[in-house]
Amino acid sequence: MQRTLGCLVVVLAAAVAVGSSQLGGQEHDPFNGTWELNIEKTKELSGGTSPVHEIISFEIGDDGVQHYRVEIQSSEDEPLREGWYDSKYNEAKFVPYNGTVYPPDSVGMEVMTVKVDRRTHYRIARTRDGEAQYVMMRRLSEDGQSYISAGLRIDGSPGLYRWMERVN
Repeated sequence: MQRTLGCLVVVLAAAVAVGSSQLGGQEHDPFNGTWELNIEKTKELSGGTSPVHEIISFEIGDDGVQHYRVEIQSSEDEPLREGWYDSKYNEAKFVPYNGTVYPPDSVGMEVMTVKVDRRTHYRIARTRDGEAQYVMMRRLSEDGQSYISAGLRIDGSPGLYRWMERVN
C-alpha cells in the first residue's frame, strides 16, 4: 500500500510539472458545460453495473478552479445522489468531495485535479483519512462534443469507462 501511494505521488508530481508548464495564459476551458452519460457506450469494468443516469457540469474559470457538480442514479429504484467539489488545477491540495455520491457510512473522499493539456485532465482521490482510492482520466474528443473517463483503482485494475456527451 505504501509503495502504491508513493508511486501515485511521483506520477502526480510529474503530471503537475507538465501541466503547470502548459497553463500559461488560461483560455476558455473546453470542458465547461453540461454533460450526460451515454449508457450504451459506457462500461463498468469492475464487474458492477453502470449508472442509469448521470449529469455532470463543469464551470472552469480563468483562475483554473474546476467547479464540478454531478447528479447520479445507480438504478431506477435508487435515489438520485449529488456531489460537488471546487478544485484548482495542478494545485497539490486535496479538497472535499461533498454531497451524497458516497455512502453515508464511508469516511468520505477528497480529490485533487491535474490538467495536462486542454483535452486531458485527471482526478486523484483519497479518503479523508488519507488512503489512496483511485485515479481517473478524462479525455475530451477532438470536436469537443464528448469525453471519456477511465478510472484505475490503486491496485492498477480498471474500475470504469464512461462516455459523456455534451448537453450544452
